[in-house]
Amino acid sequence: MRGVTSKELMRIVVQTYVLLLGASGCSFLDELDRSIAQKAEQLTTSEGARPVAPPQSTSPTPVPEPPAVPVVPAAELEPPQTPRGPPKITLGAVDVRGALPVKDVRKIVERHSNELRFCYEQTLAGNTKIAIKFVVSPAGAVQLASVERSDSGIEKLDMCVAQAVRRWSFPAPKGGGIAVVTAEIELSRGPDR
Repeated sequence: MRGVTSKELMRIVVQTYVLLLGASGCSFLDELDRSIAQKAEQLTTSEGARPVAPPQSTSPTPVPEPPAVPVVPAAELEPPQTPRGPPKITLGAVDVRGALPVKDVRKIVERHSNELRFCYEQTLAGNTKIAIKFVVSPAGAVQLASVERSDSGIEKLDMCVAQAVRRWSFPAPKGGGIAVVTAEIELSRGPDR
């Protein structure tokens, strides 16, 4: 938008007075218009103002058409299909060093399978096997748990499983000693229901 010159501003003011008063032919308005025009002329010459350029054409600027968007087949937009059934937890080999029966270890792992399922679902991992190693205290609490092997490649999953196992309780090992357990757990997706 271009600026309004003093002369143009004065003309607008005079025209407004004329419209407001509705006095066409009043001599004092003609005198006022002449004095305003003279004052505007003095202002423009004293300020060294340049003449105002005529307004430019108001024809709209052509807008280029947007580039064509390639159409992608719907099959390419869908994520790759993975089994979507409920997670399946399978306990594999269990190695116990100490006086804790393997059947007791299996029973406790199966009792806590929902915690393992939760870890698995949080990471959306594919089929994976984790070997978890933990130490059961003489009182039956898990003192230490860590992932010995994992083919998941997802650290979040491995850490979640280890943290879950640390919260478990087992029957006290016979004879008051500790038990070191290594359990293989397979996590997979079952078929859709």
